[in-house]
Amino acid sequence: MAKKEELKQHCWTKSFHSFGTGYIFERRSKKLHNKLIMLKFLGIVVPVIIGALVTSYGVNWKYINFVIAIAGIVSIFQLITSVWALVANWDSEYAYSKESASMNYYLSQQYKMFAETPPKTNQEFEHKIALLDSEESSRANIDIQHHITEKEKKFGMRAALRNFQRECSGCEQVPTSMKPSNCEICGNF
Repeated sequence: MAKKEELKQHCWTKSFHSFGTGYIFERRSKKLHNKLIMLKFLGIVVPVIIGALVTSYGVNWKYINFVIAIAGIVSIFQLITSVWALVANWDSEYAYSKESASMNYYLSQQYKMFAETPPKTNQEFEHKIALLDSEESSRANIDIQHHITEKEKKFGMRAALRNFQRECSGCEQVPTSMKPSNCEICGNF
């Protein structure tokens, strides 16, 4: 029976870590999504506004040069940001972050399911966990290539502690929100 308890604990630990990683990539995908939406919006709205003003007031409107100057500044900002987005590969990072969040949440749920309702025999339990561990290890090896920062790790830790209602080993608190604290383990992000 001790073996089954060890396997259950292993599942809880893996579920916890997979959830935290999923939360990190979910946050990344939301940030990238918002940046990409803003970039697309600026790319369309500036020319549309200029076109609408010229159509409405004509090219001899007394404020048209001022509006074009402002539009030029916004367009330069948009162009620089677009080049940055291409170089930083925002589209691919966004797609990867969505996929990773989904897969890590799936892994977390699978581990949680095995921890709550383990298979009847230790042999079957070990076999199923070995398959899941292989999948989790593969995902972790790919995720690590996407440079998870220390701040993101703290953010993921806080999310997992809050989700699983566990006490932080640093501040000895169970987080009730994602608001940063001064804790070096689950805060300061």
